[in-house]
Amino acid sequence: KNILDKSETLKNKSIELINEDAESFLPLAKAYSLPSSNEEEKNYKDKVIQSTLKEAVKPPVDCIRTSFEIISLLGQLAEKGSILALSDVGVGAMCTLAAIKSAWLTVLINLNLMDDIEYVKNLRTEMQILIDQASDECYKIYSKVEEKL
Repeated sequence: KNILDKSETLKNKSIELINEDAESFLPLAKAYSLPSSNEEEKNYKDKVIQSTLKEAVKPPVDCIRTSFEIISLLGQLAEKGSILALSDVGVGAMCTLAAIKSAWLTVLINLNLMDDIEYVKNLRTEMQILIDQASDECYKIYSKVEEKL
């Protein structure tokens, strides 16, 4: 029951993050369409783009972080879940990893456009650690499911 309740909460949070990701792209798209016919406009446009890039990475970064909670639930289900739904746990682990990897690509494309070198370095390092850990955990869960089936 606890796992089911938590999974419902995480499902709803994930849907919110999908919507936030779509919403955060709109200001970035608008920023790219700002005029840049003179130096003042170019500087303003660049400042707005840099600001909106940082906002655009927040939802996919939160998606990666939220996925860790999902992986934790999948790990619990791999241990004590019903054998009848065990294959779903393995599929869930691979889908969660795919979600993390796709969120990372969204983060990466924005990071590669940012001028704030320190911010980029710190976020890239943090995300790479999380992605490596998530990958390891998802493959462990998948392997455990395979063994049990």
